[in-house]
Amino acid sequence: MLHIRVKPKTIQMKKLNLIILFLATITCYGQKCKAHISNKDEMTEVTTELWGGKLDSKSTIVSGKGYDIKLLVAMDKEANKPYAILNIVNNVSADDADIFDINFTKGVEYILKTEGSLIKLKIDKVFKSKNRFMSTFSITNQIVSTLTETDIKLLSTENLSMFRVITESGQKIEGKVDNKNSKKLKSQFECFTKNNY
Repeated sequence: MLHIRVKPKTIQMKKLNLIILFLATITCYGQKCKAHISNKDEMTEVTTELWGGKLDSKSTIVSGKGYDIKLLVAMDKEANKPYAILNIVNNVSADDADIFDINFTKGVEYILKTEGSLIKLKIDKVFKSKNRFMSTFSITNQIVSTLTETDIKLLSTENLSMFRVITESGQKIEGKVDNKNSKKLKSQFECFTKNNY
């Protein structure tokens, strides 16, 4: 009869590996559902959580031109309805500040493409701000749209692949969402669903 003797160090190593795996799993899942932005209104003490992140960004160091586009979702607590904010920041040289402007029209749709669907969102409101900092001039447009249950389901179950929004002058702002950003966005939208439904 063959007897196999297990060394005590081997058992200790297996236990240690199991504990490390358990702690890593808890850490990953515990930190997974944190809102991208969380703001507390000092007056009302109401906290608004915005879930989402970057769709696309491009910039050139030489000219200072570029853009940063984020898609964020939140819950309107009073109306108990979800909404999206397409946050578009355009940067140009401060020398071009007098001639550069970007506007969006209320009521027009923009499109988000997922793995198997198109999500068409109507522009309900646009909040616009301008900022000059040193040699850069920035215009921020926050495009607000109401989301349906179907929109939320698609955002939380399918990866975003492309987006397109058209300015008031007819210029298309469109691009592809890279895999890394797409996975982060889907994870954020899953968390939004878990926290609000």
